[in-house]
Amino acid sequence: MNVQTQAARLTSQRVRTFTARRMDSIIGRTYSLALVLTGVEMVSHATEQLPFLNPWIFALTFGFTVFSIIGMVVRHWFHDVTNTWYILHAVSVALNLVLWPLELNPGVHFNSDFAPYFFWSLGWGAMSAGLGLRPLLAGAYIVALPMAFFVLQTSNIGGVGDVHLALQNSIYTFLISASISALLQLVRRRAADQDIASEKATAAASAAAAANAIARERTRLDGMVHNQVLGALNAAINAYSPEQKKVAADLARGAIQRLEGYGAEKRPTEDQVNVVDFFAELGSLIQQETDQFQVSTSVEGAFNLPLEVATALGDATVQAVTNSLLHAGSGKLERHVKLRAWDDQSLKITVVDTGRGFRPSRVPKSRLGMRRIIFRGVEQVGGRAHINSRPGEGASVILEWGCDA
Repeated sequence: MNVQTQAARLTSQRVRTFTARRMDSIIGRTYSLALVLTGVEMVSHATEQLPFLNPWIFALTFGFTVFSIIGMVVRHWFHDVTNTWYILHAVSVALNLVLWPLELNPGVHFNSDFAPYFFWSLGWGAMSAGLGLRPLLAGAYIVALPMAFFVLQTSNIGGVGDVHLALQNSIYTFLISASISALLQLVRRRAADQDIASEKATAAASAAAAANAIARERTRLDGMVHNQVLGALNAAINAYSPEQKKVAADLARGAIQRLEGYGAEKRPTEDQVNVVDFFAELGSLIQQETDQFQVSTSVEGAFNLPLEVATALGDATVQAVTNSLLHAGSGKLERHVKLRAWDDQSLKITVVDTGRGFRPSRVPKSRLGMRRIIFRGVEQVGGRAHINSRPGEGASVILEWGCDA
């Protein structure tokens, strides 16, 4: 599956990682404020037309539109953006149009320069549909709404407007709403592309760290064997006196014993990585990505990790570091990564910052990095992950694997 297909799925399923959620927040806040201005204009025109309207139906239709605008402002400024309020606003605009024949008192007719008060909300309703509905439904709405208004505007209850003017208004409504909706969806898609690329880069970096750790361990063992054997051979070549020959023989016996010991040593296989080398590569990876974290390492017992465990822990650590950089705030913050391993073949990784903190219970389900990479990824390899944080008190992500996990 290519990146474009993944991005399309990410957008259509309303799944958001950081960049996409940030872009949705910017769009949602800006759009909600624009709707407030539109709502003010609707109030002005509705006040003038109120004597000609059925108050009950007007209260239903107009109240629904105002409710959707207020709800969008509250939701998009104080919570994560959802598509629900876009959809509600689009429905309210369509409801105004459909119920207008019932909302207008019987026998009321207007001159050709009249326009129903909801006319100024039509384009915004179409854009709300473009932002909230799936592409096919949004396209149908954006096409159908101007067509329905054209029919209404050329009738005797819609102002008996000039056909050419009504057609012009409908076409402009369609073109403007369709163009802006397409542009905003393109921005969303690019944000999704960036999220996917970032996730792939993180996974590749973690895999590279694990592979480098395996190569480093093999180099260490090969170097030790090489030096021991080479020293014994060199001593044997230069042994002339009985004492020198005895030393050479002792070195040869020692080299043989060491070789036997290396043969019995549990070396990392293709599916294993030494914890010392894993910590070294992980620390190096973090330092390459950012200079805002201090990395400390303590190994009280070296052992080999399954490669899948190293990969999952590496992914989770990098994701926790990334979350801290994105969400903890800026300024004079302390950030640490502590890597610990014990001789009972257990380890603990802690990512700590003194930033703004948060309430873990209020983390949205759409936060894939925390839920999928940190929690689920570590738990799938037999580890444990938990987060300690409060607003204003920083945050710490703790990853554990081994005997007590």
